[in-house]
Amino acid sequence: MSAGSGWDRQEFAAVGADYEHRGAVTEECIEIWKHAWTEPWLDWHGRFYEIAEVSLEPKPEQKPRPPIVFGAVTEIGARRAARTSDGLYPMFLDAYADPGRFDQLRESVLREGSAWGTTSPASGSTPSPRAWSRRPWKDAGAR
Repeated sequence: MSAGSGWDRQEFAAVGADYEHRGAVTEECIEIWKHAWTEPWLDWHGRFYEIAEVSLEPKPEQKPRPPIVFGAVTEIGARRAARTSDGLYPMFLDAYADPGRFDQLRESVLREGSAWGTTSPASGSTPSPRAWSRRPWKDAGAR
């Protein structure tokens, strides 16, 4: 599963979504997914969403849940990935870009992950962010 907070104000305006709180909304959505994938019934009372007595079926085959990879190119996005997700995908939109241009994000992920006690909540291990983005889909449970 992939997630990201978005960056284009016009996209948010087009659907009437709150651009200023997009990061917090994304974090809450990720937590909702985690609960929906792992609990029989979801009762969620958050800052942005209220969900009562909902069940997501069928549950994902990956246990405890599918891996979540967060797409970001900023330090705050890297920190959000470390807090909420199993990996960071620093998106390369330019085929000729220096592949090391996002190396500073690795340090942000590792610092934030340490502060939260892990950098890979689903696996319980601490792979490097580069390994997360290069991990074969099959190893991640995809079929």
